[in-house]
Amino acid sequence: MLFETSGMKTIKLEICANSLASMQYAQAYGASRIELCQNLEIGGTTPSYGCLKMASQLKTKEVRVLIRPRGGHYCYTESEIEQMIQDVELVRSLGFEGIVIGALQADGTLDEVFLKEIFAVASGLKLTFHRAIDASDNPVENVGRLVELGFDTVLTSGTKPQAAQGIVTIKRLQQNFGRQIEVMAGGGIDQHNAVKILQNTDIRAIHLSAKSHLPLPNHWPAGKDQTGTVMQTLATDPKKISQLIDQLALGGYKIS
Repeated sequence: MLFETSGMKTIKLEICANSLASMQYAQAYGASRIELCQNLEIGGTTPSYGCLKMASQLKTKEVRVLIRPRGGHYCYTESEIEQMIQDVELVRSLGFEGIVIGALQADGTLDEVFLKEIFAVASGLKLTFHRAIDASDNPVENVGRLVELGFDTVLTSGTKPQAAQGIVTIKRLQQNFGRQIEVMAGGGIDQHNAVKILQNTDIRAIHLSAKSHLPLPNHWPAGKDQTGTVMQTLATDPKKISQLIDQLALGGYKIS
């Protein structure tokens, strides 16, 4: 819950980390919490076993693991559902604090049968429902259902491509459900717009990757190989986290 200490409002800063290096940067530079994933280029997927095993040994902050078997829509086959269940069991066995998940039916409604099954398998884990909420048939009504299903956090851009464009809906979600579930804004948030989003929605948490392209190996100065394959990779940028935290401080916010 928001409170003031020496005139500063306290919020959570969640960094979406796409690798072990990104996770470690996020921990070192002031994130409250980390969402660990891979393949940000397609919206994120579940990290590999090796990544999860090492992350469980290296983490110093709360880490929630993305449970998503592929990119694309949020309607899953029986085999994909079984894969996700096994991933949740693995994440739980490795000692992570929570998971990030979402699932819809073909008509855009929540896949409540699957989500109830996940809740049972994830017993003891914290639950974030990701931006599948923005793709659902009735995001506002469905956040109420997530509360009933046991989720403690929902990630949303307010049904717009970027959170800065979805302020009206994010504020409505916060007003309607903010006492029951953590409404966390995500989507295009950076040091230039974070304070505005917080001030205009009264939310308590923001989510971003703070990513940049890593330096290229000398052999591929153009960022592509001779076949046209992209050689660039993304990772969390400590400078972007620091710049964001500085701007938040100027706006009267501190990180919990």
